[in-house]
Parts: sequence; C-alpha cells; structure tokens
Amino acid sequence: MQVLKVVATKIEFQKLKTFKFFILLVLSISISTSYAQIDSVFINDANIWGQKISVRYLKSGVKKLASKKMLGRETSSKGELAAIKYITKKLKSYKLEPLGLNYIQSFYTGFSSKKKNDYYSYSDSAFNIIGFIKGSVKPDEAIIISGHYDHLGKTSKGIYFGADDNGSGISSILEIVRIFKLAESKGFKPYRSIIFLFFSGEEKGLLGSKHYVENPLWPLNKTIANINIDMIGRSDSAHLNDNKYIYVIGSDKINPKLHNVVNEVNQSSLSLNLDFKYNDPSDPLRLYYRSDHYNFAKKGIPVVFYFSGLHSDYHTPNDVYKRIEFDNLLIRVKLIFNTAWYLSYNPLNGFNND
Repeated sequence: MQVLKVVATKIEFQKLKTFKFFILLVLSISISTSYAQIDSVFINDANIWGQKISVRYLKSGVKKLASKKMLGRETSSKGELAAIKYITKKLKSYKLEPLGLNYIQSFYTGFSSKKKNDYYSYSDSAFNIIGFIKGSVKPDEAIIISGHYDHLGKTSKGIYFGADDNGSGISSILEIVRIFKLAESKGFKPYRSIIFLFFSGEEKGLLGSKHYVENPLWPLNKTIANINIDMIGRSDSAHLNDNKYIYVIGSDKINPKLHNVVNEVNQSSLSLNLDFKYNDPSDPLRLYYRSDHYNFAKKGIPVVFYFSGLHSDYHTPNDVYKRIEFDNLLIRVKLIFNTAWYLSYNPLNGFNND
C-alpha cells in the first residue's frame, strides 16, 4: 500500500489540511465517547505509515543494544551509559523533543556496587530517558509508549546480552519514534501527545517506572494509557506452529475500552493471534505484575503489555542478536504501532478512568 501523494499547489495542500482538521472536529463532536467501533480513517492511515516500519532499522537497533560494548546494560553501569548515549543519539537524529530540559530523568536506586570501575561516580543512581511529540488538538492528553533498556550486565558466566530482553522492545520503540516523527513532518500531527519512555532498573524491581509514576513529568490524570513493550523478538514453545501471535496482558484490567481498541485494531489491520493467557488471575507466572506497565496500572492508568513469551535463553548469556526472529518482530511492531496511532490520532473523548 502506498502513501497518498499530494502533488498539488500550496493552496491545494492547505485545503487538504483544513478538510482533515474539519473531519477530526466533526468526529470529536459527533461520535459517542466509546471506542467500541474502530474508525477506518485512522486504521487506513496507521496501515499506510506502518508499512514504513523497517526490518533494517530493527536489526540495527537490536544488534547495537546487544553488542559487547553494552556489557549487558546493567543498571548504573558503564553498559547503561553506553545504552543511554545510543538511545539519546537516535532520538536527537529523529528530532524528538525532550520532556524537560533534556531526555534524562535520574533516580536513586537504593543500592550500590563494589565494582566501582564499572559504575558512575554516583553508583546508586540510574536514568530514565524521556521524549515526546506534542499533540495538535488536545496536547494536554498523552499516551505513553514504554520499555526498559536495562538488563543483567556481566558476571562470571559471561555477558547477558539481552537481545530479546529487552533489546527487541527498545529497538521497536525507536522505530516507532522514527515513523511517528516522519508522519508528523508530512502533516500527520497526532491529536494528543505521545510520550516515549525508556526505563532503567526494570530488572532490579521496576525501579525506573516506579520512580516515574511517583515523580511524573506529565500529569498522571492526563495520561490516558500506557503501551508497554518487553520481549517481543522470539517465539515460545506454545507457539512453535503459530508465529503470527503476540501475548496481550492487562488491557482488560483498568478500562474495557482499551481492551476493545486492542482487539478491534488488530481485527481491522494485522489479524494476529492475540493470546490473553496471562490475563488469568491464577496465572502462576504473574506476568501482569512483572514489567513496567504495572506501576502505571497501580495508579489507575489503563495499560497494555505486549510480549511474545519466555524461552530457554531468557536471563542467560544466550539471549543474543542472531536468535531474534525479525520477520515475527516486524509484524508485532506494526500491530503495536497501529494501536498507538489509533489511541493518539483518534479524537474520541472519555477514554481514561471514566
């Protein structure tokens, strides 16, 4: 599917922009405050821009994040510093606006290390990375797209490269940033703001997200949803014959409208097999409680956690770049992008906490 090309005079382009704004205004006034029916206008736009998501960029991101230079990206380590430099360089290249004076939100971890040569001068500090795109009509409302960039570092067993956990998620978010900024540059500015949050300290107990929700840089009551991405680059044993799947966790817990959006966007676009297995309250793995979305959920913010399952290389040095299934990663990123697009571009009201 190709992007609609507007080959016209400046007057024609202005007419198109005026017409699109009029359509958004009419929709925001006339459509009910439910997301029950997915509007094809927003899905069509999402599909068009989602086609620009590139395996090449996803590969480049995972390869860099899971390289020896990153030393396993342990919280407060030199590896974390290397990851910060890489991520912030990418955000600057995409001209993503920082949320604050710069992209960095520092926080106290509550622990330190004897490995002083591997740590910053303040070995009990770590750093979230935050940027955003300002919305055009309701800039005070925002969705948050998040993932953790830290991992387990280096031990006597070797480097824990963390290609899937969570190089896959961070590479995906960086690619989503690229496409949203590309769309914005072509006049497709989101209706509400989009915040991109890269957490540290997840492996130490969800520390970065805990700090953020306790010290938010955006009002929590104006945060309509959190999309969290953690480990979407591999397949688990339950889906060896069904790679076109993804686990969806938590979307039904806070506000059923988000659950409807997740389902209906998928049905209207990628048609993946959405596996809700881990929503079961009796799930022994308790995955709903084990990634950064949970700290948002505790504040009453609707969340959805995208995940492709545990595998034998989970939390081992064998979680490496060459084992990432990039074709599967690509289609999962497209689905997440479509969902984020719908939430941020759709003018419907009444989504959060009503």
